[in-house]
Amino acid sequence: MPISITANRAATLAQQSLVERNERLAISTERLSSGNRVTSASQDAAAMAVSSGLRTDIASFRQAQTNLAQGQSMAQVADGAMSQISDIVTRLRSLGVQAASSELSATERAMLDEEYQALLLEVDRIAGDTEFNGIPLVSSSTISATDQNDMGADNLITSANGFETFDFANSFGDGAVKLSYDATTYRLTAEDLETGSIQMVTLSTTPIALGTTEVARFGAIGLTVTLNSDFDKTTDIDGADAASIVGGTGVIDDSTISLSNVVLDTNAPFPFGSADDATIAVNAAVPATSSLSVTLNGTTFTDSSLDLSTTGTKTATLTDGAGNSFDMSFNVTTAFDGSEAASIELKELGQVVGAVSTMVASTTFNIQVGSGTDTNDEITFTVASMSVEDLGLSNTDVLTETTARTAISMAEAALVVVSNARSDLGAAQSRMEFASISLSAVIEGNAIALSDLMDVDVGEEITQLTSDQTLMQAAIDMLARANTRSDLLLNLLR
Repeated sequence: MPISITANRAATLAQQSLVERNERLAISTERLSSGNRVTSASQDAAAMAVSSGLRTDIASFRQAQTNLAQGQSMAQVADGAMSQISDIVTRLRSLGVQAASSELSATERAMLDEEYQALLLEVDRIAGDTEFNGIPLVSSSTISATDQNDMGADNLITSANGFETFDFANSFGDGAVKLSYDATTYRLTAEDLETGSIQMVTLSTTPIALGTTEVARFGAIGLTVTLNSDFDKTTDIDGADAASIVGGTGVIDDSTISLSNVVLDTNAPFPFGSADDATIAVNAAVPATSSLSVTLNGTTFTDSSLDLSTTGTKTATLTDGAGNSFDMSFNVTTAFDGSEAASIELKELGQVVGAVSTMVASTTFNIQVGSGTDTNDEITFTVASMSVEDLGLSNTDVLTETTARTAISMAEAALVVVSNARSDLGAAQSRMEFASISLSAVIEGNAIALSDLMDVDVGEEITQLTSDQTLMQAAIDMLARANTRSDLLLNLLR
């Protein structure tokens, strides 16, 4: 190899070796400081991809363990309530046994019944107040409250008028809401006919564009109204109750008619809907016991004990015998004398929509215990309602020997219900406990796999680091020596 002063091959080789050692030292330092064998995808792309999946699984399984712990706590709260209710039902049975004995007087049984009825109230209180994170555990719950408006043409609450949907909150239950709209102020008003609660929502002043909707949320009432482009913001919707009087000598101020205390039965037909132009018949032949009947949507409501023989404000409690009822108030300005029957023709009952709820006597809980979405990734269990009605103890007492014996039988049946519910709950708790143990094993296995894949071997890496440091020091020394060779060659020219 010729000796040259223009090229220093030895220095170049020494410099290249120095760069390589420096890079290797940087990697070793990064690995030892982070504890990871792979610090970038370029070092081991496959290991980086696998480790990412393992970390995701471990995080998901640890959250699932937390879910199980919360589920077990929830089940324990429910079981505690059931334990207390079981003790109360046992006491109810004892009171029944005591009251069924013939040596007790009616007065003594009445004293026993005071405790009996108080304990029934306590059962309902425990069932209603037992919650976990605000979720009722051992009481009947509303799972849906569906719109029952029939969108009749006379109601003005129709799809043609721009009312697209009525969505009731589950907590609304059974009831009806009257709507009105003021085009001057752009206010849509909802009145709960059962509670009397009134809430107003101000709509935007611009028309609703075709293909779009505008939502009015009445949070205090539990109703969300969705309006579409057919809704005319320039036209009022009258929510007032108006009527005209036909026949009879009595006079009712039609401007004072109003509805309230609407109660709907889940299993009965919804009586409201297209309620305009319904007829209220007033039979005043016997003024002291006048009869009032109203037909709404094919359902007849009556109040047979309304006195129209005097003037003043009257309130009729109208029922259909199927669980539906409502109050109608009005002012009689001229008394009915019974000489002639009269009728009231409703012109606007108000724009009424209503909901009928669906109740369930148990609550189903799903505990997510896996990282997927199939049935194997969740544990489902049901907690039965422990209310007096659901236990079959409604309308029981110990006032007589007969009713006391009935109470004994009902309490025995209720204890079976409670025992079965606690058994189901205990099975769910046991399953969650084993699932938690299983998850611990899965997490441990994944963590070990992740460690084997990604953790740096400290001993090996320190050995490599020491070797690289030695070689780097040698490279630095050799580079310095190689750089002095040009100076030595210059001596030959002197």
